[in-house]
Amino acid sequence: MISDAQRDLEKAIRVLAKRDPDLKNAVRRFGMPKSRQRSAGFSTLAKIIVGQQISTKAADAIWKRCKSALGSVSAKTVHAASDKELRAAGLSSSKLKTLKSIAVAVKAGDCNFQSFNRKADDDIRALLTAIWGIGDWTADIYLMFAMGRPDVWPIGDLALRTGWQAIRESSRRIEADDLASLSEQWTPYRSAAAVLLWHAVAATRK
Repeated sequence: MISDAQRDLEKAIRVLAKRDPDLKNAVRRFGMPKSRQRSAGFSTLAKIIVGQQISTKAADAIWKRCKSALGSVSAKTVHAASDKELRAAGLSSSKLKTLKSIAVAVKAGDCNFQSFNRKADDDIRALLTAIWGIGDWTADIYLMFAMGRPDVWPIGDLALRTGWQAIRESSRRIEADDLASLSEQWTPYRSAAAVLLWHAVAATRK
């Protein structure tokens, strides 16, 4: 049975395909992407951080070790864990510090995931980026995949540039700022456009 998230993604991409011949061609060549929707909360944000700048295989292995060491990855378990335990799971010093900083913010009440549903994208981004180690890209990915916000564009994402290169069958990657400007025409479905571009990268590699 198709999920609501998948249904919403496909609806948005169909609208974009009618509007943009390049995206229409991407759907024809690569098919519909799968939704990347995840549950909102500490665990999803932590998993996004663990997976940054490393391969999917390495990220999955580290995440599995974190879950094994902590029982479950939550603000409470991360806050209680020693640095030694987290390093043994494979976390780098910077990622360890970031997860600890989020856990501290949750405990102090400065980061209340339950309140995010009532907040605008920019407000959530500001709350998250106030925490050590969280930048705009991480906040944008959380907004897209955990909050299901439909009009987010993670500027500077290299894979988006590669995806557009694949879709256009170009010999050169577009510059990040140029792609960000181009993405304005995909509003209010830029999140779906981003998923389609990432899908193009994965399909091309296969």
